[in-house]
Amino acid sequence: MGGEGGTMCTCETGLSCCGSECVDLSGDPRNCGSCDTTCTETQVCIQGECADACAPGFGCEEGLCCGVRCCDAGEICCDYGDSAGAPDLHCQATVNGTCPLACSGCEN
Repeated sequence: MGGEGGTMCTCETGLSCCGSECVDLSGDPRNCGSCDTTCTETQVCIQGECADACAPGFGCEEGLCCGVRCCDAGEICCDYGDSAGAPDLHCQATVNGTCPLACSGCEN
C-alpha cells in the first residue's frame, strides 16, 4: 500500500500506511481516521474519530476517568494545574482520602 508523498510501506491487516509508518487509524491520536489528523491533548481517538476523554465509547471499567487516563481502584484524579488554570491531571493514590500534594481540583 502506498503512503503519503510516494513513500511505500507494507502494513499488516488492520493498519494503514501514513508516510513510512504503519498506523491504526481507528485508535492513533496522531492519525485519527486519516493520516495526519491529530486529536488534541485532551482527546482520544475512538473508532477513527477524536472524542473528549471519557466520552461515550471511552470508559473506565474499574476506576475513575482522569483526563485521558483511567485511574485504578483506590486512586483519585488530582489536578496539579498551573496558576493560569491549565489542567495537569494525574491519577494518584490517596493520602487520608485526598491528593498527596495540594491540588486545585481533586475528584474521587
